Amino acid sequence: MSKTALITGATGAIGNHLLTLLLASNDYEKVVYIGRQNLPEHTKLEQLIHPIEQWLDIKLASPIDIAFCCLGTTIKQAGSKEAFKKVDLQAVLDTAALAKQSGCEHFSVISSAGVEGKLPSFYLDVKREMETKLKAKNFKTLHTFRPSLLKGERNEFRLGESAAELFFQAFSPLIPKKLLPVSTLSVARAMLHHAGNSEMRTKIISRETMD
Repeated sequence: MSKTALITGATGAIGNHLLTLLLASNDYEKVVYIGRQNLPEHTKLEQLIHPIEQWLDIKLASPIDIAFCCLGTTIKQAGSKEAFKKVDLQAVLDTAALAKQSGCEHFSVISSAGVEGKLPSFYLDVKREMETKLKAKNFKTLHTFRPSLLKGERNEFRLGESAAELFFQAFSPLIPKKLLPVSTLSVARAMLHHAGNSEMRTKIISRETMD
């Protein structure tokens, strides 16, 4: 049976790949995109363009079978810690709330490697809070993807990430696989693949299984 998917974060590197895969898949007859920017039109794509502060006011016309949240930014890109939390925490939880209101019980989200540790970090603390609050939503299936450093096309150049990628390339034989860079396309493919396995229930997907 063809399904309807909801996606947020589709203008980002992972989300853009995932949207392309969803639109090409025979398993999905409709993809509902919520965001702040218009995307190229497609016969299977419904676009709901709203400021991020108004997402909870959206009324979805179609029941949602599975929701994909690919939202993610940086403090530098967002402009402040508060603006970062608005995207990486509140907008993620708003996506989950909209999905729940539309009968969705299967949710997939991008988090980060390092969340499972105790490293003091504002970025990781926000991701930990996001994961904890998503679990409280009680989705039947919650797939949390924890990639490490991402490699692939981006809309902006990030010097720190580029330097880190070169470091990992040079020393990859000495580094645990869970910490190695992973392509944004590989993460998107993993999200689509695991979406077809509703028996996994609450599942953490780490970098090791994303190739």
